[in-house]
Parts: sequence; C-alpha cells; structure tokens
Amino acid sequence: MEKDHYRLIYQQEENHWWYKGMWVITESLLDQYYKDNNLNILDAGCGTGINLTKLSKFGKTFGVDFSEEALKYSKERNHKRICNSSIEFLPFKNASFDLVTSFEVLYHSGVKDDERAIKQFYAACKKNGRVLIRVPAFKILFGKHDLVVHGIRRYRKNELKDILTRAGFEIEKISYLDFFLFFPALVIRLIQRISKSEKESDIKPTNNLLNNILYYILKFESYYLRKFNFPFGISLLCIARKTD
Repeated sequence: MEKDHYRLIYQQEENHWWYKGMWVITESLLDQYYKDNNLNILDAGCGTGINLTKLSKFGKTFGVDFSEEALKYSKERNHKRICNSSIEFLPFKNASFDLVTSFEVLYHSGVKDDERAIKQFYAACKKNGRVLIRVPAFKILFGKHDLVVHGIRRYRKNELKDILTRAGFEIEKISYLDFFLFFPALVIRLIQRISKSEKESDIKPTNNLLNNILYYILKFESYYLRKFNFPFGISLLCIARKTD
C-alpha cells in the first residue's frame, strides 16, 4: 500500500461510513459466536490498528503487519502487542489463538501466497478456534482504488471457500457484503475504466448526510446477515472453524 494512504486511513476510519458499517457487521456476527471477553485474538494484517481497538471487546488482541508505516499508527492508538511480520510467516506458537481475523489483507500484492497465509491461520488457531476473513469480491469490480492499495486479487465465494477447506477449516458462514451498493459500485468501476483519470482512493471525506445514509445501509445489512446470506456484493466475509 502506498505510504500516504496509511495516513489517510488513520484519519478517516473512525468516522467513514465504510469502516463504521463493516465493524457493525463484524460485531453483529461475532456476538452470535462469543458471549465472553476472554479470547486470545490475532488480527493478521492489523494495519493502522482500528480493528485491534474494536476487537478488544472480545478479549486480548495481538497484531501483525509487514508495514512499519502501518504499525506506527497502531502504536499511536496505544497498541503494544504488535509486531512486524508477514501473515505468511506468523511468529507465534501453534494453537495460540481462539480467533484469527484478517480484513482486506489476503488480496494485497504483499501476500505472495494466499493459501500459505490461510494455512498459517489454521496453525495459529486453537482447536475449535475460528477465522474471520473479509476480502474484496469479484474481479469485475477491480478499480483505481485497488491500484492505490496494491490489491491484486478479488474473490468469489467458492474460491475463498475452497482455500479454507483445503487448509482444514470447516465453513460456518460465508456471504457477500455491500449487497445494496453493488450495482452503483459496478457502474463507477466501469466508468473509471474508460476514463483517463489517475488512480485514486475510495477512502475520502464524505459529507455528513451521505456518510450517514451509506452507514445505515450497511447497518441494515448487519441485521439481515444474522440469519441469511447475500448472493453477491462488493466484499466477501467468511467465518470458519478449526475442528481438530
């Protein structure tokens, strides 16, 4: 990811509709699986640390990221249990964590082998431990934002499911997210492809009214996702369990 983009994320993620909405969805789903707050949690690719802050509701958090720039911002959020490492080579003993999370990380060019990373997640999980993975979906949505963040992969449901099951995980839930925003996003991406504008980030200041509308769309999705799955969307989320 480009260095300046970490600063932009750090500045925006507390209030930006997408980050707020994604956490509401994540929290709603985790609440279905966990009723206590004594988990050992690894955020693989912790970035600027906002998810470490949010996940602390469920237990003790640890973070790894290959970017020293990202970890600088995590430290500004007073996270101490963080280290500089690739998610393909996790520096932890096997069976250390109840939950491993990874948000928009597997698709980055910095991850050379996404299957190896998933196998590392499996090794890091305790028996009956879980992974919660979120990635961008559908190659047709590849756009100029992906260039800024050095994204090279987008996943379909079966692709992510197959990687996880080959590693040994049992799928508990897998669904697309951002369902209601899929077609507007598709139109924007197609327009970008025929335009000559430079690469640009989707993460930018949004006026309060639009920011709130988009946030509540995702909040509505969080209620639906408790019982159902979406057939398509901008992102893809999976919760899977280590059974042995």
